[in-house]
Amino acid sequence: MQTLKANIRNEQSTGKLNALRGSGLIPGIIYGGKETNTKISIEKNLIKNFVRDDSFLSTVVELDIDGKKQKVIPRDVAYHVVSDEPIHIDFMRLVSGSKVILEIPVEFINHNDSPGLKRGGVLNIVRRKVELSCPADTIPSKLVVDLAGLDIGASVKISSIKLPENVKPTIQGRDFVISTVAAPTIVQEPEKPAEEADAAAAGEAPAEGEAAPATEATAGKDDKGKPTKEAPASPDKKSQPEKKIRLMFLLVGLGNPGQDHTNTRHNIGFKIIDSLNEHFKLSKQKPKFKGLLTTGLISDQKVYALKPLTFMNNSGVAIRELIDYFKIDPKNVIVFHDDLDIDLGKIKAKIGGGSAGHNGIESIDKLIGKDYSRVRIGIGHPKDKSKVSKYVLEDFKEEEEEKIKEIAARVVKEIPELINKKIDLFSSKVNQNLNGI
Repeated sequence: MQTLKANIRNEQSTGKLNALRGSGLIPGIIYGGKETNTKISIEKNLIKNFVRDDSFLSTVVELDIDGKKQKVIPRDVAYHVVSDEPIHIDFMRLVSGSKVILEIPVEFINHNDSPGLKRGGVLNIVRRKVELSCPADTIPSKLVVDLAGLDIGASVKISSIKLPENVKPTIQGRDFVISTVAAPTIVQEPEKPAEEADAAAAGEAPAEGEAAPATEATAGKDDKGKPTKEAPASPDKKSQPEKKIRLMFLLVGLGNPGQDHTNTRHNIGFKIIDSLNEHFKLSKQKPKFKGLLTTGLISDQKVYALKPLTFMNNSGVAIRELIDYFKIDPKNVIVFHDDLDIDLGKIKAKIGGGSAGHNGIESIDKLIGKDYSRVRIGIGHPKDKSKVSKYVLEDFKEEEEEKIKEIAARVVKEIPELINKKIDLFSSKVNQNLNGI
């Protein structure tokens, strides 16, 4: 059990709370039970490390409040709209004999011992968390699913997971599925058949010794001119259309939801997705997977385009849910986001690498790994760190608008290079055109 040191606080006004945050502390509150609410403060670095874990909202914590220890569980965290750093946290007291409802994370083990996964199958995770009713004294930290021995077509249901005593799922009356081992997702579609005119060009004479082709007047008649029964044409194996593999890609633009942020520098990822939707005539946006989703074809490949509507530091949650549902390989995920360290009018693209302190990228790295492609779009830097928060939330200036439209147009035009995994060529083409080379 993790222990966090906290102190009683008296600050209540907005100004004093901001001063508290400026000193490296985060205000919080403890509620629940028969005791009165307790206002506390905790070191920011302790909370930042704590909330990095996706399961922190189901983690029992021991708070050391001025020497007095108390078991609590976090219930809510508020984040700064720009920096995505925590600015307030709520805890609930755990009272012996009471019950709490929590979402407990699911952990999957022994992937290498699954025959289905070895044969190229895909682990389709239906639930990454399961809502459970738990006694305050016996809250499980996680549910473990053993994949050993599971073949393609196998499913894991809640009944196969051993739960602690008196711990029950809130969904009753059905044995719901946690995960399945599915066949690999490869969409095969026939190509359009080649024109058959080449095989029998107009006016071409028959080869020597061959009968002339039947005309409309003689077709279906014997040598005496009587009608005949036509035998069904035997299929020509060579004339059958070839099949090709169509992969699935996910394009993600990072930004903040809400009308107030539509034209801000921080939302350039959303602008790229909007341009892709318009240029390639993707489907109408629908609210799905904690974001706005469209779909269609780019470079004859199936694509999904997503604008996550979560906090920036939870961007990975929306992406993880979507790729699990559609069984998209993380290597086929492309993320567009703003970058202060790149001049306006330039982009940089790469596969993997560090997050450079970008909380959205950190979230994605944690939940899907680092094998996806990143397109960093420069918005410039105000040169004064104290002005960064205001700068990224400001609308683009009038003289910058045309540049942004040009960037979006060039990215859209060269996106097929990204789809075809030619990431260096994509960067080169976009930057050359933007610089007028």
